[in-house]
Amino acid sequence: MTSFGCEPLKSTFFGSVATTVNTWREYISDVRSACVAMEGHPSGLCGAAAAHEHFKRLPPRAISGRWGAFVNALRFIVERPWRLLAIVFTQVVLKKDAQADDHAAAAAPANPLDPEADDANKAHRAKLGRWRQTALSVFENPMIVFMMAMVLKIHQVLQHLLLWLHKTPEYGKLPALVHWKDAAFRKEMEDLLDEDAWSGVFLMVPHGANMEVIIFCIMWHVCQLACDYKRRFSDQINAYPARLFLLTLAAPECDCPRRRQISLDLLDALTSDPGRIGPTVAKLVMAWKEGIEEASRTGKLCPAIWRALVEIGKRIWVTTGDVEGTNSVIKRMCKIAPYLTLMVMSARVTIAMKCCNVLKQWSGKKHLWTQRLKKCCDILMTLKM
Repeated sequence: MTSFGCEPLKSTFFGSVATTVNTWREYISDVRSACVAMEGHPSGLCGAAAAHEHFKRLPPRAISGRWGAFVNALRFIVERPWRLLAIVFTQVVLKKDAQADDHAAAAAPANPLDPEADDANKAHRAKLGRWRQTALSVFENPMIVFMMAMVLKIHQVLQHLLLWLHKTPEYGKLPALVHWKDAAFRKEMEDLLDEDAWSGVFLMVPHGANMEVIIFCIMWHVCQLACDYKRRFSDQINAYPARLFLLTLAAPECDCPRRRQISLDLLDALTSDPGRIGPTVAKLVMAWKEGIEEASRTGKLCPAIWRALVEIGKRIWVTTGDVEGTNSVIKRMCKIAPYLTLMVMSARVTIAMKCCNVLKQWSGKKHLWTQRLKKCCDILMTLKM
């Protein structure tokens, strides 16, 4: 922090943001009242309208380990005018510190029957005092608020990736990444190296800041993000077997130059270097050799091969979150029937996920399963007759 030209934080960056948000939530009523009471302040930022616009909602908590929580907290702070936050929180902290001093001066004698309660109250008041000072130190230093905006700008790309991974594209996540989404994410990261992308953030740089250190910090974080993405995603997406899904980039009857190029690459690797495509892809190329040879000449793919690859792409899960529901179903089945064969378990998991994924409440699932059970019983009685 001293390299940026500001005082060091009393805690870590995450800890300072989390404490600031918790303080904001603790004194939200006082914050609104202070903003309304300062109607006509020389800054022109305070008043009832500002309180309704900026302090109507509670800020989201910055919880360690919870996906997106820290970014949402940063966005909530950065979207508010920094000068308004500094003015309002200064008034709130001064008022609360004065009330704390008065309370300490007029404190009742210790309760001999419950000394632990007195100690707990004192510890709580001391903790709130530390929270207030941390929040005030954050809002009094414009460089810290600029750092929040800088971190938010970089994390928005990562949050976009994580939000997309929670969606379900029509032909599956892995084929979508191979076809176009990987290039889109890499383009977003490359755009962060453009000076125009930071024009709004640079307006928040306080006077006298060391711009060389700021630009170096931005470059370091952007490169770190790009390297992590390349290692965890892009390298695997642009290698086999994932590249095999480029054969489905266009409809099977279309003449696709990219498909022709991938087909030639597969046939060449099969004869010269099978290890480059791996044993699984090599077996598929051998089984589909006639169709891939046709694709290398015409750019068109056999519809049966195209449909097979599309179905495979739909069934490949990219993140661990995709399999949590399936793992729960399997765990419950193994508990009820521990001697299930893999074939029967696969069929039951398919039925459970296909029929009940769209129904979140148990009442809906119970009604659906009751109908299915009745139909199965009717079929069984018909067979017995």
